[in-house]
Amino acid sequence: MSKTASRLLLTDAQQAILAGIANSSVAQHRLVLRARVLLLAAEGVSNSEIARAVEVSRPTVLAWRDQFESDGLKDFGKVAKGRGRKPSIPDAKVDKLAELGGAAKDRPPAAEVAADNYQALYGNTAVDAPAEATPQAGPSDTTTQEG
Repeated sequence: MSKTASRLLLTDAQQAILAGIANSSVAQHRLVLRARVLLLAAEGVSNSEIARAVEVSRPTVLAWRDQFESDGLKDFGKVAKGRGRKPSIPDAKVDKLAELGGAAKDRPPAAEVAADNYQALYGNTAVDAPAEATPQAGPSDTTTQEG
């Protein structure tokens, strides 16, 4: 019989950030899953039960727990170098488009933006995070009234 995993220890700030991500309807799906895994681990749920509930493999649960235990939220959601889909547009074409269209190459890669999006928007804790952005009012009615 395998030993039971110990409860994952979270600070109040870490718990608030992970809860914000786990309940988000706009965060990347993989970040939501990872946050849910870590929150369940903090509640003392077994790794196998977490894997079933979140629909990821048990080795994935173990890897995410290990990474969190060693790094905390520092690199939360960061995609490891060499992982993911490779660019389908050749570098020469990107360079040409950058020359024609301006500073497209000066933008950070999407993975870097995604890894830091929550902390960049809300700071170090989710306690100060706004509930939801309010939609902006649309343009006013521009039809003229005839008198």
